[in-house]
Amino acid sequence: MLYLTGASWALCALAMPFLWTAVRGEDLWLFFAIALFGTAGVTLITQAFRIAPAAVVAPFDYTALIWATLLGWLFWSEIPDAVTWLGAAVIIASGVFIVWRESRAG
Repeated sequence: MLYLTGASWALCALAMPFLWTAVRGEDLWLFFAIALFGTAGVTLITQAFRIAPAAVVAPFDYTALIWATLLGWLFWSEIPDAVTWLGAAVIIASGVFIVWRESRAG
């Protein structure tokens, strides 16, 4: 998580002088909610991978694709294009294959 956060911070710092827009006061609660729920989500997923085998936890983590697609459609009327569906299929197929392989090895 340190490297992921550090890389995000560095890339944002490079782009900030060109893209920065001041935050409105009435939007601060949204930033708080994003920080709170994002931190809780990452912490819980990390704990799940620490406690249970990855082959058990990973399929639940892949449901993020479903939720992102559903919420994108619901809030922004966004329909994924063919390349997005192909990428999702590759990710899901890889996860299913790993779970299948691990279940046979154990």
